Amino acid sequence: MALLGLAAREQPHSSLNVDKASPATSVAGADSRRASTAPASLHEFESALSQLVQRRFPSLRSVLISPSFVVYTCLTLAGMLRLALLLVQLGPMLHYHFSGRLDSDATIERLSGLASLCFLTSLVFSPACGCLVDRLRKAWLPPLLPLSFAVSSPQLHLRSLAASTDPRPTQLASAVYWLSLTPLLPPAIASALLATLVSALCFFPSLPGFYALLLSLAAMRSCLYTFSLAYLISAFPLEMYGRVYAAFSFIYGLVALLQYSVLRLSVPTANIICLFLAVSMFAPPFYMGVQSWRSWGQLVAWQRTLGNSG
Repeated sequence: MALLGLAAREQPHSSLNVDKASPATSVAGADSRRASTAPASLHEFESALSQLVQRRFPSLRSVLISPSFVVYTCLTLAGMLRLALLLVQLGPMLHYHFSGRLDSDATIERLSGLASLCFLTSLVFSPACGCLVDRLRKAWLPPLLPLSFAVSSPQLHLRSLAASTDPRPTQLASAVYWLSLTPLLPPAIASALLATLVSALCFFPSLPGFYALLLSLAAMRSCLYTFSLAYLISAFPLEMYGRVYAAFSFIYGLVALLQYSVLRLSVPTANIICLFLAVSMFAPPFYMGVQSWRSWGQLVAWQRTLGNSG
């Protein structure tokens, strides 16, 4: 509905009077208006999308009970918990895999120091992930504009309200909302893949495998934090950023207490639990992908309906 209000303020009042013009003139005018406005309305679309998010989440309670917050919490919570569990488990795992080898003490000490240095690779991974998200948004939003124009055009909105068979404008606004989050799918999927790779490498007691584990862990950390911050800014109102993040931090603080119970478990048992935790990270991006696919179908069908009725 925020998209409707913004477009209504941008269009002149004379464009809403479609009854005085002939059908051919009105259809041609609507087509030319869509062709001339859509490519140049990316900034307006971003602004309208921000208003849509604000109206979608008028209060903190509406955020906390929304599927969007569940997606954010499940993926970020599982990823951060997997990262914390590995750091807690790193010492016992090194002793379990390398204690029986020649110069085991020196090897364990060297690998422990290398684990700390490996996080410096985040200086490379983090900017790369951020640039990837920005490029995906720039490549994804322009093709979305013609499909979302049915939501932002007041003329088409009035036509949709008059036709009982058309989808509700709120459904179309929801479709645009989920499609705007589609550029965040790659870092979400990458986080799940890298977390699974890290968990799988924990079962192999080899030096090359441990080096690959550390690099995968650093890349997973960068992808996870990139997704977390970008999703928090894009999916929820900016004025609620602090409260939403505080609510998530409170939930994570409670769940993070479970990491101390891992120290009581054997290394193979802890690795199996962490592997299941990493695999569960695929559920949020799968839900996002399904929502994006359905939303794209809704907007395409809506555009075809408008074309046939015009």
